[in-house]
Amino acid sequence: MDKFEEWNTSCQCADLRGTDGKTDRLRSCRGCVADCARLVEDFLFPGQFEKYEDRSPEEE
Repeated sequence: MDKFEEWNTSCQCADLRGTDGKTDRLRSCRGCVADCARLVEDFLFPGQFEKYEDRSPEEE
């Protein structure tokens, strides 16, 4: 969860989607799912898949 928060600055859906009334949209739902899939691969299957290219939160 720390890595996800490092990539996206939050772990709260309202913050990420910008529905909290305080922040702009930080990441799309699709982007969050992609980040979670990457983390699952990294933790459950270390070294078994090709590495992703570096990403930034703007990439969707």
